[in-house]
Amino acid sequence: MGAFQTPTAANLLSPALTLPAAARPDELAAVFAEIALTSSERDARREHPFDLLAKLRALRFGALRLPENEGGAGASWREVLGALVRLGEADSSVAHIFRNHFFVTERFVTGREPGYNPAWRKAVAAGALIGLATTELDRKQTGGRGDLKTRLTRDGDGDG
Repeated sequence: MGAFQTPTAANLLSPALTLPAAARPDELAAVFAEIALTSSERDARREHPFDLLAKLRALRFGALRLPENEGGAGASWREVLGALVRLGEADSSVAHIFRNHFFVTERFVTGREPGYNPAWRKAVAAGALIGLATTELDRKQTGGRGDLKTRLTRDGDGDG
């Protein structure tokens, strides 16, 4: 078994990312390397990677799959999954943030739902990320069968 290698930009995330030029793969690889270099420290401090997410948003990582004429990189689904795997190698927690985002953005480009939420498409092209629970907006309930209806009612003076 080989000796543990301290992560460096030179030995992380090789081979090169396979993405369209519009995705700026070299810049993404540099951010992925930075994410990997600081992953264990962030985890130990239980620190959220807000600054790194800002860098990924600035590079419009979340818009990889959108067509170029909509402000995306025009990446294939295979290329997006490859980039997510590489991000997961750098920090699985950061990659997990994009799980639902790419699921929803895939609905934009498959043609399954033509014109699906144009405001979200524009926001994603500009760098926005879509969070969890967005895939359940078209259902009355989730979690199985039954007629669950939750009603919140005021009880007392509301101070408790």
